[in-house]
Amino acid sequence: METCGKCRHFCRAKENVKDLCGAWEQPTFAKRAACGFYMPKARSHTQTHALADNKKA
Repeated sequence: METCGKCRHFCRAKENVKDLCGAWEQPTFAKRAACGFYMPKARSHTQTHALADNKKA
C-alpha cells in the first residue's frame, strides 16, 4: 500500500505541528493512504547513476 510518507510530495516540517503534502498544500501524516497525486520517492542510488550519466554527455 502506498502511503504519504513514501511520496515525493510529502514534506516533514520542523516548524509545523503536522507534516505537509506539497501536491495539495494540506496537513497530512506519513501513514495516511496515498492520494491520486502519489509519486514514489526516487532512490538515492538511482539519482547517483543518473548524475554520472549526465556528466558523460
